[in-house]
Amino acid sequence: MKKRFIWAQLVDQASEIEGLFKPSNSVRLVDALSLDGVMGEGLLDIEVRLSFDRDNRGRPAVRGRCNWQMESDCVRCDQSLMLDLEADFSLIIVEQEETLSKLNQNEDGIVADGKWIHLVDIIEDP
Repeated sequence: MKKRFIWAQLVDQASEIEGLFKPSNSVRLVDALSLDGVMGEGLLDIEVRLSFDRDNRGRPAVRGRCNWQMESDCVRCDQSLMLDLEADFSLIIVEQEETLSKLNQNEDGIVADGKWIHLVDIIEDP
């Protein structure tokens, strides 16, 4: 899966993208998981589905779902467990940090890097 996308083009074409994201590409994600006792061998690829379009107010948006498995140890029986996890998200794409702070409390957003939007930013934040 690409690491970055030209977001306006994808929004205008109402594009959908699917692929795999390697958690090792995100230092923040690896650090967060290692604090929870998940080691490198427990980090499997994340299945990512993204849909670029406009929301009901005409703003550019990306909606998506991440599915992954994570190995963790049970604190009760000390056995290794494979957990199935998923997360759905909807983000308004904005061009400035200032605009992000003006979103409603029930809305999440992501600040584009010029014409680019980075996959790692989409995956890490929701």
